[in-house]
Amino acid sequence: MKALVLALVLTAAAVVAHRTTPSEEEQVAPFVVAADAGDWGQARTVGARVDDVGLATRVTDGEWTGTTDGVWVVVAATAETTLRAASLDASLWLGDRRYDASDRPGDAALGAARLSPRLPVRGTLVFEVPAAALRADGGEARVRFATESDPRLDSVVEVPVDLTDLEPEALVELTAPERTTR
Repeated sequence: MKALVLALVLTAAAVVAHRTTPSEEEQVAPFVVAADAGDWGQARTVGARVDDVGLATRVTDGEWTGTTDGVWVVVAATAETTLRAASLDASLWLGDRRYDASDRPGDAALGAARLSPRLPVRGTLVFEVPAAALRADGGEARVRFATESDPRLDSVVEVPVDLTDLEPEALVELTAPERTTR
């Protein structure tokens, strides 16, 4: 009888352990530091704030004009590194789909700026996304900031943004990143 009870307890423990063990992807996922739009989020290697969000059908820096079959999500943001000089790696998540910040605007994009520790830089990030993805998941959008394109086992700043009620502007002019204060 004791052997049967012990076997049942061990079986139950094995089932619980199996069901509660995180997947390999969950085990190495980045630690998310959540911040609201307009608020500063501080992760281990990067601090960031989303200052404004909009949509556009075209973006320009004066010399280059970006057109798209989809929509440009335009994010005005402020960011800094904390440990060492690095570039910003920003992504827009619509549901479970990731869109990296476009490098097409060149030096006009915040992602092209070299960030220094504790010296905030304000600039613009643009994400080219399909209009259908925006309609489907725009209410669940998140902007994620890191200093590595693969931030596994590190922390990232993540800011939820609602894109559902925004109307695209015909043309948005991008300005070069500049040093600022928080």
